[in-house]
Amino acid sequence: MSACADRTRVPVREFTKVERVPHAVYFMHGLESGPRGRKTRYLRSRFSHVQCADMNMSLLNLKREHTILGIAFRRVMTLQWRNVLGATLEEIMMKTLAIQVAELENVQPDVLIGSSWGGAIALVCIAKGHYKGPVVLVAPALRRICELGAQIDWEEIYDAVAKSGCQIVVYHGTADNVIPFGHSEELRERCANVTLVPVEGGDHRLDTPLVTGDVLRQAVVDLLASKEGNQKDC
Repeated sequence: MSACADRTRVPVREFTKVERVPHAVYFMHGLESGPRGRKTRYLRSRFSHVQCADMNMSLLNLKREHTILGIAFRRVMTLQWRNVLGATLEEIMMKTLAIQVAELENVQPDVLIGSSWGGAIALVCIAKGHYKGPVVLVAPALRRICELGAQIDWEEIYDAVAKSGCQIVVYHGTADNVIPFGHSEELRERCANVTLVPVEGGDHRLDTPLVTGDVLRQAVVDLLASKEGNQKDC
């Protein structure tokens, strides 16, 4: 059974009513979010077809399958002491990556959007060739996950992303206290196909500019228009 949640029953009345853009969007959510999270609901109010696979994860919520606290505790109780946090993050990365790879085999979105943890997964999917289209990322967390001990070669992934040719736009708040803004600057420096849009004073969630300000909708529209223009020039 697909991990994608029902796409028709999520209420969208909390957002200003506008005509939905006829594009298919695939959204990879953040650590504490999911198919019914605010960004997902917003996207469903703005685009005609939105898919979001539930990675079922959290930092502390033990009711979710991929919970950092729960998996770390299990490792400690089974005497897997070495690099507990890093090994836990790596395990969750591999499991959530598998969820997204399985979904991408069955969908053909016009654009992929990845937020925080979802942005990290999106970068790995691009690097490994599971997705080859345009991308919008919000404060991608890959570099931070590696800093915390996950044994993942982020430099190799960045190099593969640079070679992928995917057109990628990254939004990152300059006041983000969860994922350092400098991580996205480094991604841009290593990848010529990445455009970084700094959000001055923006926090990690960037809810006000991207959702309330409707910037995320326009970012997708502009990115797809740019892609169509490039195809016409070829």
